[in-house]
Amino acid sequence: MSRSQTSRTLPESDYSRLFAYSKALVKMNGGVEAASMVTRVAPCQLSRYGNQQSHDAMPVDVIADLEHEAADPVLTRILARMSGHALVKLPREAAEPDWIGNMGLLSKEFSDVISRVAECLKDDGKVSADEVKRHHLRKEIAELISVAVKLDKTCEAIEREGVK
Repeated sequence: MSRSQTSRTLPESDYSRLFAYSKALVKMNGGVEAASMVTRVAPCQLSRYGNQQSHDAMPVDVIADLEHEAADPVLTRILARMSGHALVKLPREAAEPDWIGNMGLLSKEFSDVISRVAECLKDDGKVSADEVKRHHLRKEIAELISVAVKLDKTCEAIEREGVK
């Protein structure tokens, strides 16, 4: 069965996005010549990864090299979204967890989200796209998630210490 006859599980637009972001990742690394210096593939191959007609997808080790160099998980973020997940940056581990401070911050961030959603709902009981932008809901939710992830990372470190 040829490649053109295989059935794909995702919409064509998702694959187009992957090729476009592959091209963007190479650009973030200074173009094909510069990007080839931090990974195992030649410039001509890196160029093909951004061309959907080539059907050459960027290998995971090349993605890892380029995302590390760019300090931005461009393709990893897109792949996470395509599978219904969100990518969250993990915090650095603190020497000693600040439980009271972190719980206070978690409470504050949660309160901020609730307050902003309530503001959106008060007029018509709905949250519109304009209200999401105007009230910075996604930013507030990201801050809440960040604090929750920090607490989870603290718990993970405690569990690791308990296993020793």
